[in-house]
Amino acid sequence: MLFVTLTAIYAYRISKEAGLKNWIIFTIFSLFSAYIHYYGLLAIGVINLFLFIYIIKNKREHLKPFIITAITQIALYTPWLIYFVLQLRQVSGGFWISVAFPNTLIDMINIHHIGNLRIGVVEYAIFGVVLLFYGYIGWLVRKNVGAADPCCPGAKSLAPLQSIAIYLSVILAAIIISLIMWSAIIYHRYLLVMTGLLIFFLAYYMSTEKRKYVIIPICLIIVSISTISNIQGILTNYHPSNQEYVYYLTQNLEEDDIIVHRCVGATSIVIRFPDNKHYFYNPGNWGVEEAYRAFGTHFSVRTTLDFLEEYTGRIWIINEANILDYLENVNIISKAEFNMAYNNLNYRIMLIEK
Repeated sequence: MLFVTLTAIYAYRISKEAGLKNWIIFTIFSLFSAYIHYYGLLAIGVINLFLFIYIIKNKREHLKPFIITAITQIALYTPWLIYFVLQLRQVSGGFWISVAFPNTLIDMINIHHIGNLRIGVVEYAIFGVVLLFYGYIGWLVRKNVGAADPCCPGAKSLAPLQSIAIYLSVILAAIIISLIMWSAIIYHRYLLVMTGLLIFFLAYYMSTEKRKYVIIPICLIIVSISTISNIQGILTNYHPSNQEYVYYLTQNLEEDDIIVHRCVGATSIVIRFPDNKHYFYNPGNWGVEEAYRAFGTHFSVRTTLDFLEEYTGRIWIINEANILDYLENVNIISKAEFNMAYNNLNYRIMLIEK
């Protein structure tokens, strides 16, 4: 978020004063953005494109330093392309992102205001308010297009509209890539790297708006949305239902029991019960082994269930009832299901003995 915002700000500064310092800092922040997140890569691609169009239309004398900067960015990012190709191969067989209308749209609008949480009716209410809010600000900005530029006295700028245009263009680029790949890469959480562009949009407008009767309602709306979403977030995060599965396992889990799960969310159980042996069933062979070493030696990633063939004893299966299809001579001891307030997570826990 920081580096994408700084890249956009220095692109803006270059459009006003294309000194060597601005070009160098712009290049550095562009590379930081690209290396840290792929949506950062998309964002700086769009920012570079917008800057190129601006230079072609208004300041052709800056074309040479732009080309040098662009070549430098591409050259210094090239080493990462090897890992990019490897990651693309790993996820091509079963990418987990799905798109569902209208929830995907609602999540994309709300992510900057309520985060990842699902909070029912409030979620939809905030979506409506935020949509009207940005529509209202957009209308005000459009009325004041060409207003005095606070960064360059005497100049006029389209900066706030360009900021929003970059934001929307990244989303459009992600949609196009999704269609080309036949695999969705649109996910609301990834848009957080561009939150600074929205802040820039609001801050720029508010720095030029002199009417208090406009500024005060905007501030009140921002504070109200933040307060409501934070209260709802606290109520959701600390809801008693989030701990029910922990109490259940604490009462029933024995020292020699093993735990098998395929749900990524269920890895939180590893932290709660580090004395038991845990197995993450990974039939899709996603490249998670290196990252999951962080869970310690009691946690293993397995692409098959062969390790269960010779095992005898009690097995806890979480969110993967299909494992029973691979096992013979097992007794189902108990089943339980837990619905958590946090993110509407659901744990289906089964205890079997082999």
